[in-house]
Amino acid sequence: MTNRTGNTARLPRNPNARATAPRVVLGVGVAGGPGLAEMFHDRGWEVLPAVSAADARRLAVRARAAVAVLAADGDADGESGVLSCAKLMRGNPRLRVVLVGPDDAVAERYARFAGAAAYVSDDAPAEAILAAVRAF
Repeated sequence: MTNRTGNTARLPRNPNARATAPRVVLGVGVAGGPGLAEMFHDRGWEVLPAVSAADARRLAVRARAAVAVLAADGDADGESGVLSCAKLMRGNPRLRVVLVGPDDAVAERYARFAGAAAYVSDDAPAEAILAAVRAF
């Protein structure tokens, strides 16, 4: 569509068009399992499941994820979620990392030190992880 000056006018945005869904990386061993992925998906998130801590970091960076949910105690490769969080935060300060682990004040303190936006007990229901993500 061209206006009087000959410039191309922008068409109004379609209110029914869906914006790009926010992305969440779900690390290995996160409490909530497949049910958590479904809960995120039902709320409009694109879920990116990771098979290792290194894979979670790679996915979070390449896909420009908004949030990464990682198990604090790590994966079979031996890398803790706290270490993964620190690595992610060093290069991606806008990423929000939620660590899920034992209900332990020391573990939570380490998570915060590493840059985690939230720490959720692995005994908590999956809704607690969703609530932590919605809080920021």
